[in-house]
Amino acid sequence: MSETPAAGDDTDGEQPRSADASLRQLLSTADTTLLAAVVERFWEDRGYRTTRTTRGSHRFVLVRDPAGEPVHVVWLDPTAEATPAHVARLDSMAASFGDAEATLATGRDYDEAVYTAADEHGIECLADEQLVTLVTRAELREVVQAHVASMQQNAVADGGATGASASAFELEPPADHPLAVRAGLVLGGTVLSLMAVWGGAAEITARLQACTGGCTLLWGASFLPLLVMLAGSFAVAVGVFD
Repeated sequence: MSETPAAGDDTDGEQPRSADASLRQLLSTADTTLLAAVVERFWEDRGYRTTRTTRGSHRFVLVRDPAGEPVHVVWLDPTAEATPAHVARLDSMAASFGDAEATLATGRDYDEAVYTAADEHGIECLADEQLVTLVTRAELREVVQAHVASMQQNAVADGGATGASASAFELEPPADHPLAVRAGLVLGGTVLSLMAVWGGAAEITARLQACTGGCTLLWGASFLPLLVMLAGSFAVAVGVFD
């Protein structure tokens, strides 16, 4: 990007080599969301506005100046799939916005053909080491760290494996079900209970009509399963939210 801090600028001091290696590893596996967060924060810190947009299966960040004019198009390319043909299309896309410049952004690296095509079209490749430099010099490490932490939390919530110990988290059913869902389950349980009462009562009536002796015992024995079914239906309808 045209305002990328120069790689040789050491005004912020030299970063520990181990920290750069860790950051490089995180960025090399960065997804579209992380790349977008880094690009957006970089430009917004400088007073620009950003908008995410999609063309086909590709994701872009369109940068506008304070007046609303497009000034930059950044293709978020996490898997470094760009080819020279893609570079040419990105150049055409930037030209469609007037004088907008363009950048390819990835945490990985491109082959020499892509860099050559980028030079021919005046497009910057913010890839591999260049992206590490931008994040370091523009003080965007916290953006990367926050994204990684969020992904880890989501993975634990989804039952996936993360670097954190899963035993440190106790998963519980969410308690914020929408009111419509709660009402629907309660109503459904009630309907099932009434159907059970109706069907059970019909069966009991038929038995009592055919009964010639010991009717009291038969009546009680027939009603016991009905009561169990009734209690179970309400437990499912209401108790599931406890």
